[in-house]
Amino acid sequence: YQEGDKDYDIWQTFVEYEDTDGFYFLQQFHHLRGDGTYVWGYYPPRTFKILFYFPEYDRFVTTDIHERYAFDSYFRVDFSHVNLTAPSMEGAFIPAEKSYDYGWEAISLVARILLTVVIELGLALLFRYRGKRLLTFLADVNITTQIVLNVILNVVNYHHGALSFILYYIFVESIIFLLEAVAYAVFLPRISPTEKRGKAILYAWVANALSFVLGMGIAILIPGIF
Repeated sequence: YQEGDKDYDIWQTFVEYEDTDGFYFLQQFHHLRGDGTYVWGYYPPRTFKILFYFPEYDRFVTTDIHERYAFDSYFRVDFSHVNLTAPSMEGAFIPAEKSYDYGWEAISLVARILLTVVIELGLALLFRYRGKRLLTFLADVNITTQIVLNVILNVVNYHHGALSFILYYIFVESIIFLLEAVAYAVFLPRISPTEKRGKAILYAWVANALSFVLGMGIAILIPGIF
């Protein structure tokens, strides 16, 4: 900002702000209207306060000290108990509460697992796997590996973000393919002697490739699903 720019005086007020805890203005601010959402998506600080300035009252209000708790950390700020006309605002903090939607995360986790298992069992039918014992075994293996895969991906995405999610997705999916290929090649012929090991390995490869493409597609179409 240069002197004479619109809202230069507000900018200068932020720059001159002094905090007894050693926090200072990091030159990130927005003018929000209504219930707008502020997003700091590029290298936000790990430890921070959120500073608000109300020019009509010429007053600052700040939150207490907070820390990022996830790669995408969400906070909800409540102004309902702030009295900007009070004689003194010293020691007044706006509460900022963590607002990560763990319920949605749990629902999306279960939905991804069920969708992938249904698709892989449908693929098993196309591979002409029949019989209760065969399908039960395939279902058990798929449910187990999908739970492991999706829990790992959720944890990685929660703490490290989308890039690490993709790298781990490729790595963990490759390991799961190897484990499933071995399990199918060893046990399917034991359950049904007419089944061939080569067919079991091919099924494991196609099923995992399909679930990988499906997972990436879901992540792109519905980013919030992970």
